[in-house]
Amino acid sequence: MARLPLDWLSALGQPWNDPDRIDQLVGRAYQGRGTGPVLPSSPDDLFRAFELTPFAQVRAVIVGQDPYPDANLAHGVAFSAPGAPLPKALTRIFSNLEASKLATTFTRPSPDNGDLSEWAGRGILLINAALTYEKDQLRAHCGYWKPFLGAVLVAVSKKPEPIPFLLLGGKAVDLSSSVRRADARVLTGHPTPRSKRTRRFPLFEFDRPFVRANTFLTDNRANPIDWTLI
Repeated sequence: MARLPLDWLSALGQPWNDPDRIDQLVGRAYQGRGTGPVLPSSPDDLFRAFELTPFAQVRAVIVGQDPYPDANLAHGVAFSAPGAPLPKALTRIFSNLEASKLATTFTRPSPDNGDLSEWAGRGILLINAALTYEKDQLRAHCGYWKPFLGAVLVAVSKKPEPIPFLLLGGKAVDLSSSVRRADARVLTGHPTPRSKRTRRFPLFEFDRPFVRANTFLTDNRANPIDWTLI
């Protein structure tokens, strides 16, 4: 059974600091609501983003939509795709970073390197609005995980240091009220080519969310994020 790391368990407080409650949450998520299968294939991968980025080390949060609909790609870290041809969403993220012309030059990694664990190690929490995926069940899984993920965002936004929250796409933006500081919210479209124009946030391809996140940090006398990948 997937285990939420103890530091996160403690940080979330009641009622989410109960391991039995987390076990029940995971168990119900993997019961399935449709044709299945539920991804990530192994529940052990479910909280990998929290394992890679301890609560005390969080410097930024990126929230996507749901895990990749591919058992070989869904492994508990949003947008990351190690050892596989780059998914289109991740390709567009890299293109956005290249176009942003950040102070730290972004160099696109090799074509088969979609591993974002380097970001996670720098304190970037990479999660989705739904921690599980099931075909034709996006709305159900997002609704199911929303209370837990809302608690995660509330806990992180209570930290004393300035932390930007990059909320990518409608399902991520639905969680924005859990971010206590309005100026810390970076609302933008999802990087998938299927993302549509909306009044709530700009299209990802025309936005510079990584620049906006760094501007928030520097405006609050904090060091910007190094978005480079090797």
